[in-house]
Amino acid sequence: MNDTENALDRLKQTMANRSSFVGLYLALMVPTYVLPYFGSNSLLVNIIAAGAGVTLLLLLHIACLVALCVSPGIAECLSARPGS
Repeated sequence: MNDTENALDRLKQTMANRSSFVGLYLALMVPTYVLPYFGSNSLLVNIIAAGAGVTLLLLLHIACLVALCVSPGIAECLSARPGS
């Protein structure tokens, strides 16, 4: 087994474990509540209005939101029982 297969096996075990998944989900959810206080939501309006570049806070906010949307589907696929 190479390192990639080991990493995928660890990911499968983590995502299949419900308590680990909930912890990961909560860890991804916290930035979506905290980052707007630092202006990540208003940055989108400023970028459109001023034509400024994309900032790190906005990218982090978008990455967390995408991960929150995708992670339940991945967890369901990884923990699916054969024949169900």
